[in-house]
Amino acid sequence: PEGVVGYDPVKLDETTSTKISDPAIVIYKKNDHHAKSGITNEIIGVYVGRKEDNDEVSEQCALAARYYGYWISPERNVGEKWFKREGYNEMVVNSPYDGYKGILMLKSKQKNVLRDGLDLIANYIKKPQKEGDNDFLETIWFEVLLSELESFESDALNTHDIIAALIQCFIVSSKIIKDTAIGYQKGVYSVYAAIT
Repeated sequence: PEGVVGYDPVKLDETTSTKISDPAIVIYKKNDHHAKSGITNEIIGVYVGRKEDNDEVSEQCALAARYYGYWISPERNVGEKWFKREGYNEMVVNSPYDGYKGILMLKSKQKNVLRDGLDLIANYIKKPQKEGDNDFLETIWFEVLLSELESFESDALNTHDIIAALIQCFIVSSKIIKDTAIGYQKGVYSVYAAIT
């Protein structure tokens, strides 16, 4: 796959914070091997908002991934079960941190998903260092995402749902999606039309 659909679901029946979260989906295109549109390393879709239940938002995430042929990267503590039940399990990434389906937003001495994700986001939106470098911040045209990027602080992930979905995208993009002709993920075989 050329990209990933990051998904930050919510626990609708168990609110654990004072801020009511919204499910968020981010669609990120890393490579352009097939479409040949010239679009690479860009956020091409964002959704944030509530539906009747998580199943509706999970379905929209799956449909987007199916349409684009991308990986699905749900946050594991809530989001991965629907995909297994509905037959999308093969499209859900295995976490590069522990090998389980989906990515758990955790912190430990050995694995710090949040730190890794925030570093990737900071690197993506930083101003170009030299002439000819891409200014990826200029490619983001989703106002709600720009607003979250502007107001985000590392201890405020529970109030920035799109940032959580973006972390899913960037971790998968950096650790799983390859720029090579053939990529493997625990028995799932994918062919990439590599340009060499």
